[in-house]
Amino acid sequence: MDAIPTNEAVPASVLVRSTMRYMVKLLNPLIRMAAGRRFVSMAGLVTHTGRRSGRRYTTPVGAHVSGSHCLVPLTFGTGSDWSKNVRAAGGGHLRWQGRDYDLSNPRVYLAADIQSLIKQTYRVPERLGFKMLGIKSFLYLHATAVSH
Repeated sequence: MDAIPTNEAVPASVLVRSTMRYMVKLLNPLIRMAAGRRFVSMAGLVTHTGRRSGRRYTTPVGAHVSGSHCLVPLTFGTGSDWSKNVRAAGGGHLRWQGRDYDLSNPRVYLAADIQSLIKQTYRVPERLGFKMLGIKSFLYLHATAVSH
């Protein structure tokens, strides 16, 4: 599995750029209310630090944790601010299914290069959604459960 160099951009698909980008302002507040909760596996909350502002942000993402890895589809490509922040900081924090994880060692992969990992991590309906949306890249991170 070869990671994509972080300076190589993978853009969002035409469908996402033309449709989804405008829906984010409406959908993110609704998704944020459910993301990270115990019985919600479709979305988690990534907490990250702004690379220029130093501010803390929390962003809903389609993360899944399996064992010691976390895989996140990059719906908006490698140019999304949250993914740039996580990569620049070398990690972040995730709340997923009511559990907290420290994330480290972020690496971007093309979907075509990690198909077996995607199949292990996501169910068929989710994988079909990735194809429909034209998601071409994923962020892979090491996940360590945080005990409270």
